[in-house]
Amino acid sequence: MTDIKELFREAFAKGDLDAAFDGLVGEAKKLGMPYVAYGCVNHEISQGDGKPVVRLHYPANWRKRYEERNYFRIDPIVRMPLISDGPVVWSKMRNLTEEQQDLMDDAYEHGLVDGVSFPLHGPNSALFVASFASGDLFRGREITPFRNLAACFHQGALSMLDFGTKKFVRELTVRQFDILEAYGEDLAFSEIAAKLGISNSTVTNEVNRIKRALNVKSAQMALVVAFQYGLVGRIRKLD
Repeated sequence: MTDIKELFREAFAKGDLDAAFDGLVGEAKKLGMPYVAYGCVNHEISQGDGKPVVRLHYPANWRKRYEERNYFRIDPIVRMPLISDGPVVWSKMRNLTEEQQDLMDDAYEHGLVDGVSFPLHGPNSALFVASFASGDLFRGREITPFRNLAACFHQGALSMLDFGTKKFVRELTVRQFDILEAYGEDLAFSEIAAKLGISNSTVTNEVNRIKRALNVKSAQMALVVAFQYGLVGRIRKLD
């Protein structure tokens, strides 16, 4: 995955979400899943230039059908991150309403036979979904390569999106910024404690305060938000 990570880094460094998404689609095609979608499902999130963040590479006839029937309001994939923390294979979804099942049957008829979707989190409780689909059943495919692709793209995308979070970043203390900087240097919490001359529990407590202040679920996400506004110098390396 080294080449696609480099493509993402270059594209996001230039602020080119479209180029990064094209790279995502190209990599997904290599894995046999040519249809890709990415977007925020519970907030109006935009790029710094005001453009919407949703990106779709679906069949044109399905996109038209989806819009005409206003499927967004019932789409189980859109609702998925509200009820699931893990990936969802479309053909394994259960407890769909009649309307939702009709939608999935319609998607099948338009070439989206099966897929896998990943819930992704952003600042201020923003929820995203990345989906990969094809004209074949997902059965027998590995989920991990698609999870890694989604996470890698999402991390870069967050660095260029406008969440209105800067006012919260300003509220962080000097020590909290020092911890974020050290975390960005790929240090473990114990190493951060040793570097700053504080206890492991203090690092853990401060990280929890940072997450609450920025309304994010992880230290990595807090780092992304701070990096977005130029308040820390680097992001941890992608695994």
